[in-house]
Amino acid sequence: MKKINTTLALLLVLVIAGFSITSCSKKVEQPALPIQENTNSTPYGSVWLVDKYGNLAGNNSGVTVTLKGENVTLQTTSGINGSFEFKDVPAGNYLLEYRKEGFAPSSRTTSVKGNFYVTQTILGPVAEHDIFITDATLAFNKIIMKMNAFPTPGKNKAAGYMVFVSNNPDVSAYNAPYYQSTNSEVIDEQFLEVEKLIKAGINMNDSIYLAVYPNTFNVTPSDSNGVVTFPAIKLSGKKIITVNN
Repeated sequence: MKKINTTLALLLVLVIAGFSITSCSKKVEQPALPIQENTNSTPYGSVWLVDKYGNLAGNNSGVTVTLKGENVTLQTTSGINGSFEFKDVPAGNYLLEYRKEGFAPSSRTTSVKGNFYVTQTILGPVAEHDIFITDATLAFNKIIMKMNAFPTPGKNKAAGYMVFVSNNPDVSAYNAPYYQSTNSEVIDEQFLEVEKLIKAGINMNDSIYLAVYPNTFNVTPSDSNGVVTFPAIKLSGKKIITVNN
């Protein structure tokens, strides 16, 4: 009987020891790490080139496009159709700059997230003409502007200008509620439509001021850090005139 008890005790010790060894040697399972998704973006867009008459170029290649922001500076070049693309860009706020020799540069700010299309941009040549408004008169539904240009435009030599309208005597390309861009071979007399001015917020019963700048194509504004600019016009060439009622 004593021998049986001794045998049972020995078996019990072996079972406990085996259980302990098994427990100690069991592999600890590590939780699976989540798959990290690529949250970077692919901003893309297009840039078009126009000549001094506003005609689109057949080849829009060679524009250097620079993307700056979020401690990142990337650069690419437009293709023949004006398209460009950046890959693997961290989401955030960026400044886009467009440059090509012989054309006025342009820039705009943008927020990039995901597969993002940047607004199409136009580049054109810097102004070649100096434009003057010699007289401006409010007549019925128009403001008639008497104008001249130097050099004098002629056949196939259209001159362009941008006129900005405001009730503020400090009217400029930065603060006017209305602007109009025009190209013409005959610059002597041009006009502004009163209906469009009223829609833009111009008070026709108050003093009206015009600021004219020369340009040679239908320029589009740029937005750099919230400041609207018109890079293809000679901002230093601004001339202000008061409309006569």
